[in-house]
Amino acid sequence: MFGTKIVTSLDLGATAVKIVQLKKTSKGWTVLQAIKKEIPLARQPNEQERRDFTVAFLNEFFAGAQYGIKTGIVLSINRNSAIVKFIKLPSITEDEINKMLPFEVEKHVPVSLGKVVISSQITGREVEDEKTYSNIAVVMVRRDIIDEQLKIIGAAGLKAALIGLSSFGLYNRFKQLFKDNLETNAIIEIGTHTMEIDIISGGALKFSRSAPIGGATLSQMLQKVLVVDPQESERLKREEPVFDKPELREVGKSWGEKLLHEINQSLDSFRLENKKKEIARLLLSGGGSKLPGLKEFLEQKLNIPVGFLGSEPGAQESQDEPWLENETSFPVALGLADQGTEKVLAGINLLPPEILDSRIVAKQKKLMLFLTVIAGGSLLYMAGTSYLNLVSKKRQIKEIDLELAASKNEVELARYLQKKNELYSGWLADRTQVLAGLRQISLAAPPEIYVDHLVYDSHGQVVIRGQTRSYETVTKFILQLDQTRYFAKVAMKESRAAQYGNQSLIEFIIDCQLKDTLAE
Repeated sequence: MFGTKIVTSLDLGATAVKIVQLKKTSKGWTVLQAIKKEIPLARQPNEQERRDFTVAFLNEFFAGAQYGIKTGIVLSINRNSAIVKFIKLPSITEDEINKMLPFEVEKHVPVSLGKVVISSQITGREVEDEKTYSNIAVVMVRRDIIDEQLKIIGAAGLKAALIGLSSFGLYNRFKQLFKDNLETNAIIEIGTHTMEIDIISGGALKFSRSAPIGGATLSQMLQKVLVVDPQESERLKREEPVFDKPELREVGKSWGEKLLHEINQSLDSFRLENKKKEIARLLLSGGGSKLPGLKEFLEQKLNIPVGFLGSEPGAQESQDEPWLENETSFPVALGLADQGTEKVLAGINLLPPEILDSRIVAKQKKLMLFLTVIAGGSLLYMAGTSYLNLVSKKRQIKEIDLELAASKNEVELARYLQKKNELYSGWLADRTQVLAGLRQISLAAPPEIYVDHLVYDSHGQVVIRGQTRSYETVTKFILQLDQTRYFAKVAMKESRAAQYGNQSLIEFIIDCQLKDTLAE
């Protein structure tokens, strides 16, 4: 996706920074490293201290890493920072769906559209009452949240190529581990302050919700009931069986019931929206998922098989990823890194539109510079070819001179002069015609047209290849070429829709004939 052989995924959490790096090899993409750096908990850090720690760690990592490449950066946005809606629209073209989306989004966004970044993903299609519908996941995040994350990594000299949502990271990771699983699975990601519930059914993400409960909630309950400091409550949470140890059991079960209430509420909502589909399995993930006794507690209360994302039977783990035993800390970063490599198709990009557009313009400028060089090379090539043709013609003229000297015939002399004049005139006309034609292509092309390939042969046949945003623009280009006095038989040879990152473009090839304009 990014034109790079290294993809770095960043998951900037409330209590830890997680980094996953993938490298493209001859055998495909492989994990270089997965690193988790916890923010010190000597006391509760404020937001500025957390930002400073994150920036310092990113600087340290990229300065010391073997592959400290600052391109191909994928940034994660937590589910609790987003509004996610699953909507159903008649299956029409993607362009038409994109035109309809703003009207659908306005129904769900509590602020003006200018204050949010919106991205969408078609998650599947289904037939209902003999009509085909597209299921679309729409993600909305406040711009100030996006700007803050970009500011943090910008302080470390990084630029995000893609901003993904944790829900799609988890979904992508599930698809990598359970490629052909079409059952209904619920992923429970337990973070520091929030819990995320994502439900995948029939191979598609069908439900996503965030709840305000996480590992920090249990730490605070332990601290309050047992009257201990934050460090001790954190140790008790991580190391002691809070669901079984007598002095901790009540606190652990009280927290577990709160967790259970949010999970049941989410499962009930999913069943209501999806024709009472039952959950086949629940997969735990995130730092809070390894809490001793939590798996057994949920399994008993929900009467559903409970496991861990990445370590369940059927998960197709890579043999060169020995750190997968701790994968519950990395699924979001891994899933979004996979999205950056295009190993998976599901995902959204929450980079603000103006950043995406500016980067497209920058790429287009580079492309135009490249095309200028190519065009210059083409002119040099044509000039060189013309020179060789001239040398060949001079040789023919010399042969005519020798014939003339031998014949001494006035009639032959007149014919010789006429033939010599035709050779010079033909060469000059051909060169002038080609240069004028190239200039006319540049003038006829609308601003939205980007030509990356131009071929002219000795028979006057011209082939133009490029990209633009719509078929209407290609049609306009063809009409403008046809209206000039330089081209004839202008026609579309080939066209197709193509996807470049989050942008939909039209690739086209146009054939035309260069007219003999000097003869007109």
